[in-house]
Amino acid sequence: MAFLVMLGRALHSAGTTAGRLESVLSAVARANGQEAHVFSTPTSFTVAIGEPGQQRLALCRVSPGDVDLGRLVDVDEVASAVARGDMSLSAGRRELARISAERAPYRSWIMMGSFGVAAACAARFFAGTLMESVIAGILGIVVGFIATRFQRSERSARVADFLAGCFAAGAAVTVNRYFFPVDTTTVALSAIIVLIPGLTLTVAVSEISTLNLVSGSARLIGAIAVLVSLAIGIGIGIRLESHLGTGTGSPDDFYRPADWTKALAVPVAAAAFTILFRARPRDYLPIAVAGAVGFYGGRLGLIMFGAELGAAVGAFAVGVVSNLWSRLRDQPAAVTMLPGLILLVPGSLGLRSVYSFISPDSADTLAGVDSAASMLLVAVSLVFGLLLASGLFPSRKPL
Repeated sequence: MAFLVMLGRALHSAGTTAGRLESVLSAVARANGQEAHVFSTPTSFTVAIGEPGQQRLALCRVSPGDVDLGRLVDVDEVASAVARGDMSLSAGRRELARISAERAPYRSWIMMGSFGVAAACAARFFAGTLMESVIAGILGIVVGFIATRFQRSERSARVADFLAGCFAAGAAVTVNRYFFPVDTTTVALSAIIVLIPGLTLTVAVSEISTLNLVSGSARLIGAIAVLVSLAIGIGIGIRLESHLGTGTGSPDDFYRPADWTKALAVPVAAAAFTILFRARPRDYLPIAVAGAVGFYGGRLGLIMFGAELGAAVGAFAVGVVSNLWSRLRDQPAAVTMLPGLILLVPGSLGLRSVYSFISPDSADTLAGVDSAASMLLVAVSLVFGLLLASGLFPSRKPL
């Protein structure tokens, strides 16, 4: 029981989904001759060992953890060793304690720089100009500073998303008015792209579709709360435009890179997300491959089936590559799957939808309804593609 509780906490802190956490703990218990019933939510998990009527129960309250792929690999190695009998339970507990005590693999300034790189790449994916990519990258570094500094305190973390959205939009409007003509929406969305909970939305729909209803519903409400905070912050920042006035000129006055530069942005974005997801540096190459497969698979699906349903093609391609890599390397498929999906998730649609709802223009409200419907369709398509990949090319590991 003590080992399962420590293992559950370690997996939870690495950002593991409810279904995978439950599968891992149950598998480890069976390997040690016990029957375990596990129930997980984003803020707690319960483990019951034994036959009904004679169970021992442990209820653990936990805080939702950010995705930490490096720690996930280390914890998976401990769980696998204990399940095979290569490591005792007491040694496993000591190893889990060591992993939990390890420092973050990347320094804060590297994390902040990765925010900027991801923002610059996002502006390129949004068909922004060279100047918009540069400005989005600079603003993304400041957003990374806000996110990393404010997350250290539970009280200040509650306003971090709002402040980031307000700063990004306000700075974009100021730049457009006094320095360079830019598309303020493109720059603001790109600057906060890392904070947009598109992956959380997709995971929530995935958990609901696999009947993890409590966890999926909780994640969905949490993602909507983050979207609302970001949208209100952006709304306040954008309203500065009515006081400052619009800038002169058009973004087209500046050099707009050719489409081939989007292909160059894919491996660069993969490097940024390798750091942001705290993956090990040696996992960059498979992450970049999965990101490229997802990106071009999504583009192929867009041509074949449209924006909403085409996301399933990209998700299916990412799922197949990740599961095959997991079989070859005997590592969790999530290491390549999560970074590969990040270029496909519908987070920007959700943010645009919420921002449209708080706009005073009734036409924007109708656009918000349309964006919300598109967001849900994209999320469902992603989940369908992942489930199809798991059914045809399953991974040997629960993670």
